Amino acid sequence: MEPNSKSNNYGFMINLDRRISQELSICAAGKTNHIHLRRLCKLLELSAHGVTWIAFALYGFRSTNKEELLFYYNLLFALLFDLCVVATVKYAIRRHRPNFDHSDMLFAVGPDKYSFPSGHATRSVFVFLLISYNYSNLTSILGFIVVIWMLSVCLSRVVLGRHYLLDVIGGQATGILEYILFTSYLWLSFNDIDRVINYIYSLGIL
Repeated sequence: MEPNSKSNNYGFMINLDRRISQELSICAAGKTNHIHLRRLCKLLELSAHGVTWIAFALYGFRSTNKEELLFYYNLLFALLFDLCVVATVKYAIRRHRPNFDHSDMLFAVGPDKYSFPSGHATRSVFVFLLISYNYSNLTSILGFIVVIWMLSVCLSRVVLGRHYLLDVIGGQATGILEYILFTSYLWLSFNDIDRVINYIYSLGIL
């Protein structure tokens, strides 16, 4: 395929992504009458925020159950891993956010000014897969709720006008790749957790 043909195809794909995303951004500030839906999307945004999940993981350190501690330490490690991956990709791609986005996100600093991939989409997929990995006996009802939450978070990124559709698809793919890499090579064992806990206790933090 000729270089010009590739460039034209890429440009067509990006323009199509922008048009579709703008049509779907029915809850972007300044262009919506769907106030209640926007509030729901904002709540979903907060529920998948990195600060929210890091705080949740840190709170889990209070558990006295060794298996739960294993999960919460891995969850914290996974969230930090996710932040590094997403920040690196955002800086590498440097796609700007939609111009119909109203920038009122919490703690949107540094690489968050860039759009690809969607960090919320990446995180929600990654967390969903980690929960499924660690809690294989999760009841069908709870599992269904987590799936709906994950899909709703991803959809809300476009509906709010925070991201283009391709940003969300890229974020979902990134979350899947993070899960494969993390559970294959980075998941902490019980021995690893024991060493971490003993080190933290030696510092007098807990």
